[in-house]
Amino acid sequence: MLAGAGAVAGVSLSLSALGPAALGIAAVGISLPLATAMYIIFVEIGPDIKDWLIATRRIIKSPWIMRDDLFEKTKSAFNNEEALDLNVQLGYRTMRTSDGAIVPNSGLFLGTYQSATALWNKISTLVGELPIFNSTQNTTGLKENELVISEISNSSVQLLRQNKGVLTFKSTDNQDHDFTFVATVNAEGFTNQKTIQAKIVGQDSIEIYKASVAGTYQVMNYKGNSPAAELFIDIIPGGKVVYRIYNDTSWPNGATFGASWSVAKVDGKYYYSETGFWHYGFGSIEKDFPLQYPVSSFRFHNETTYSKN
Repeated sequence: MLAGAGAVAGVSLSLSALGPAALGIAAVGISLPLATAMYIIFVEIGPDIKDWLIATRRIIKSPWIMRDDLFEKTKSAFNNEEALDLNVQLGYRTMRTSDGAIVPNSGLFLGTYQSATALWNKISTLVGELPIFNSTQNTTGLKENELVISEISNSSVQLLRQNKGVLTFKSTDNQDHDFTFVATVNAEGFTNQKTIQAKIVGQDSIEIYKASVAGTYQVMNYKGNSPAAELFIDIIPGGKVVYRIYNDTSWPNGATFGASWSVAKVDGKYYYSETGFWHYGFGSIEKDFPLQYPVSSFRFHNETTYSKN
């Protein structure tokens, strides 16, 4: 207990010669038993008090408690299969007097500190100034495995890769999706967790859908001018459409009609869009029936279904 006493040896010897009165304790109205206890503390274990002051200074002055605001500036608008830094601001702050439950025994430390403050100020010339609380913080950045991603809410979204705080999500159907996930930071004995509201935008989705739509389809449930009428459509890359009609009494077999087509994106969903064949009373898309990727069929005007051959 007396190890490392060199720096205070002279003071200790002087105090041992003078007894409790040397501490000036009687002058501040402290009872004799307490004065004797303080005398023993400072004479016999003075070096330990010095060590305690050093440790207390580190606890109070050093930023070691995880900051609460590490998720305040997160980025959560992802492009399909493109890496994005979630921007978790991991860092640490100094201790506050309100941190009684921050770690085990922090309440005991703070209670002891606060109880000792008044007395300590009266004897500070002998034992040194009691460290005071201040507010500082830092940003350290994430280390490997300190961020865990879990509970992705949308089954069409997958976490493809993770490098510390840099995330790559994949939209499995190449469509836009809203989703949530839980981000948990575990570092230096602390844990902070938040549910992140996110969005993923499909990868060049219009062109992907165009490539998938192209092909030859039979127009099912086509209501022609005879019960046996059949309608087929060739959706040609580049935007041209050729309709072919058979077994319709109003037209020669194999009669063709031209039109134009594309893929439209509305509210994050993709639709077959066409002009030039159907009556102008129909819109260019069927808003209630977005395309499903990969495209093998789709609903279109007048309750028809285009089924790929």
